[in-house]
Amino acid sequence: MEWIKNLKLMPKLMLAFGLVLAIMLVQGLAAYNGLHALNGVADNVSRQVVPSVRINGEMRGILGEYRSAAYQSLIRSSDAVKKEAETRKLALHKRMDEIIATYPPMIGSPQERAIYERTAADWKKATASYQSVEEMLQLELHDDAIDTFTGETRTLHNKVVADVVDLIAENDRQAKVAAAAAGSTYSKASAMLLVCVLIGTVGAVGLAWLF
Repeated sequence: MEWIKNLKLMPKLMLAFGLVLAIMLVQGLAAYNGLHALNGVADNVSRQVVPSVRINGEMRGILGEYRSAAYQSLIRSSDAVKKEAETRKLALHKRMDEIIATYPPMIGSPQERAIYERTAADWKKATASYQSVEEMLQLELHDDAIDTFTGETRTLHNKVVADVVDLIAENDRQAKVAAAAAGSTYSKASAMLLVCVLIGTVGAVGLAWLF
């Protein structure tokens, strides 16, 4: 490497400047790749996992309130109580339908899509059964309404609840996968930056040797 030492000052400066630029480029690319990967993980969590967890929690709450409101409509109580329960039930039904209709963009895996489709189908069956109970009450078939409410309707309602629980479990799984991916990405980015620092150190030693 004597030819490098024999170079004049200007070529040495140009060579040193080129080496510095190369080191900076490698460091910049490593930093960009690490940040880009972390941004992808964070974007997935913020756009799909977190909203899904919140919505599924809301659905579970709605189902509990809906069952309670339907029960209040069933029991022998004042017209005011029944009217309030019916109003509440209609609002909950509408909100549940809205959630199911707007849920697909938040789906983050084939497993979640399958559970979602099952939830939507089971919700339709459950609401049809609730509607049957209401029709029996209007026909003053109270015993039949109670039997249906505590039998078929309860079974279908519990299936929807189980579906939502499965959605929550799938969201939890996705959150853990995202956390693991973020940790792996951070480790890789840190290792790459460490390599860049070592390269920079070697480059600095090389520059000192040139001069």
